[in-house]
Formats: sequence, structure tokens, C-alpha cells
Amino acid sequence: MLDRPETSPAIHEVFNALGDPVRLAIVDELIAHNGQTLFELVLRLSNDRGVSLSRQAVSKHIAVLSSAGVVAVNREGRTSIHTIERPRLESLRSWLEVRADHLAPASVTHSGKA
Repeated sequence: MLDRPETSPAIHEVFNALGDPVRLAIVDELIAHNGQTLFELVLRLSNDRGVSLSRQAVSKHIAVLSSAGVVAVNREGRTSIHTIERPRLESLRSWLEVRADHLAPASVTHSGKA
């Protein structure tokens, strides 16, 4: 049986933040090119991933990712640099791995019959 403490609000927030295709594209882009300004991120999302959004729209998505601890926003003078928070993604990965070990094969139903 799985322990309750592993189902933390932090994991819930990460799932909520990653539950949007645009935010997934932002995370994928930052994994590929970590440490981008908002301008760079908007440009790459449009050119490389076909996601055309305004800076304001991308900024709102980043705020959601940041509040879930998935993306860090660091000020460097007048510029903000956006980076992936690897520890948060590692905790999500660990959370999923524990549960994957407890999954029954997909072909087995609750009654134990295929």
C-alpha cells in the first residue's frame, strides 16, 4: 500500500501546472535551452514549437509554473531569466516511479481477468 504523505500539495500543484499544453511546451523549451529571457522564450516557442503567444500570455503561464516550483524566475538587472527547477521535477519523477512499481499490467482488470 502507498503511504499518504507522498501525496503532497506540492505534487498536486505540479500536476495542475503541467496540465496545460502551453505550459508543457514552455517546460520542454526550458529543458532544451535552460536560462532564457521572456523574449527568447516567446521567440523559440513560436519558431521551434509552433506556439504563438504574446509575452504577456507566456508570462502568465510562467507565473503558474513558478508558483508550482517548476520554473524559477531570477532577475538580472532589468531582465528576468527563466530556468527549470530540477529538484521539483525530480520529486515528481520519484512520485511517479513509486506508483509505477505498484501498477498492475494493463491487460488485467480489477477481477483479475483479461
